[in-house]
Amino acid sequence: MKGNLVLFWLEEKVALCYGRDTIVLAAETYPLDYPETLPEIINGFLHANGISAPDIEKILVVADLTVLLQKRLKEDFSFGYFRITPAAFEYPPVNSLLKESSVELHYFNLPLPDHPEYTLQMQLALKSISNLPIKHIAINSTLSLIEPAGEKRLIEEGEKLYPGRFIYYPSYNYSTANFLLRENVLLINLILSEPVELFFSWLSNSFKHCSVSAPIYFLKGDGTLTSSRTVKINPLLTWQSQFASYAMGGSRWTSEGDSIIAAQNGEDICLGLTENYLPKTAGGINSFWGLEIPGKYPITTRLKKRNGHKKWEKTLDKINPFPGTVPIISFVPSISTSPVFRYPLVTIPDEPCVWAVGVLTAPYRMEIEKVVFFSQSYQFQVEKQGLLDIALYQLNREGVHLSDISHRFEELSLRYLPQNAYLLRLTISGNLL
Repeated sequence: MKGNLVLFWLEEKVALCYGRDTIVLAAETYPLDYPETLPEIINGFLHANGISAPDIEKILVVADLTVLLQKRLKEDFSFGYFRITPAAFEYPPVNSLLKESSVELHYFNLPLPDHPEYTLQMQLALKSISNLPIKHIAINSTLSLIEPAGEKRLIEEGEKLYPGRFIYYPSYNYSTANFLLRENVLLINLILSEPVELFFSWLSNSFKHCSVSAPIYFLKGDGTLTSSRTVKINPLLTWQSQFASYAMGGSRWTSEGDSIIAAQNGEDICLGLTENYLPKTAGGINSFWGLEIPGKYPITTRLKKRNGHKKWEKTLDKINPFPGTVPIISFVPSISTSPVFRYPLVTIPDEPCVWAVGVLTAPYRMEIEKVVFFSQSYQFQVEKQGLLDIALYQLNREGVHLSDISHRFEELSLRYLPQNAYLLRLTISGNLL
């Protein structure tokens, strides 16, 4: 029987599961004392369960790559950053992230490309940074989503003056209209870039060693799948993916589409929600290491284990968005309730076979955005079709084929830009074939 392989990377251990739809045929957890043992682990799992490499259609990875950030911040690492803005900002970027780290940021403010001093200031900045032990340079422009030519021009000039000297990370890869939010995402991902590259090399080489050539997809924090290419560009998308797998797995395991999920988080209990079998997410702005970032990530709250039943029930009432009480699906066996507790409690095993049920049924989702300027409805239709064509081309280029595909557009007015400025957002969803 052909199926999908689910790999959970938990830093010091890995869990492997094999199945299809909601059926898990095999599951096992292994200690990962040394990274180089992964091929041996994969081969052992396949052999023990009678699975051949051609039986694997897709590899679904659950790995919160943001855990690599803590180690990276302790290393001696310098990088450059160019802000292309009408006026210089007075505060340093991602200061709360770097203030106690060994990472050093050298940043330069440049005027917009149409400014008469742009070329000279850009060349002087590139000359200054070329004398520093820096390989990686991030670029963020106020106009990157409207006209990315300014960032491309800087990259072209840098290659002309110092060919092969730098690796550039432009902000137009991130479809976030807000400059400061885009800056946070850009710089977090830049700091993660080298360890994430090593992770991908390790992972792909391990499967290649086992003759497994199936495409690899990653679970995002919102409980949907995305391509390896997308995660390489934006590893921040995998933040809270482990909890998302708990939420989806618990929901599917119990057939409770709307529920409250309780999972262990250190000495505390992490509470989250599912709605229609997916983690309920907070849109807009989230807090990550003291920084504001955009995106959809699970709504969670922490509760002390020792809190009494009244405290529990009060917290549950506060976070419960549903019209009545819904089941608490608990991965924590020590949780108990009183006879008058209003929420039904369902305790389930904290095991890979449960987590994998949700991952195996996770939909694929991609979002792209574009800033547009107009007021006529027919112009919207032209831009929508163009954005849809770009998205379908990207899916085809990445070899992503979907069934039950659907899409929707959102038109968001942008008040801080000139009149008739809109953020046009396209979301495409479907099931991987």
